[in-house]
Amino acid sequence: MSSPRTIISDIVVKPDGQWYSGASKIENKSILLFFKKNLYADVNGVFIYNEFESKSEKAYIKVQGPVLKVTGISDHCFILDNEEKLDIAGKEIAMDSQEKLYIVIEKLKAWAVFNRQAADDLRGRLTQSNDVYLWNDKPIRLIKKIPWFFG
Repeated sequence: MSSPRTIISDIVVKPDGQWYSGASKIENKSILLFFKKNLYADVNGVFIYNEFESKSEKAYIKVQGPVLKVTGISDHCFILDNEEKLDIAGKEIAMDSQEKLYIVIEKLKAWAVFNRQAADDLRGRLTQSNDVYLWNDKPIRLIKKIPWFFG
């Protein structure tokens, strides 16, 4: 099998987490789910990997915001909008200046944002010591500017 064809796509994840192809917002949920389920990263950035018959493609995207959303929390995992579950143990939570909550997705070298419901659920699980919020006895990191991709 040959190496995947590599392209720089016109897909951009905006600071609000919305996905665009050129100037058009991608609103088709099945397409978004396909893209999010097939995200990977390497030293060059985040890309969508696609295989069709004997051909494969790495389409790099521009990351200006969170590539995924945390949509739920169970006792042992965070549930992402690409249908993955991340083990809660050892995960670091960050908060920006607008009090939005984020988690690092290590395999993508990028961030996921908590949607409103998941953020409210997480806030109910936090403890507070003096003026510091704690998650699993570790302080939540306050970040003024999120580095969306850190590969």
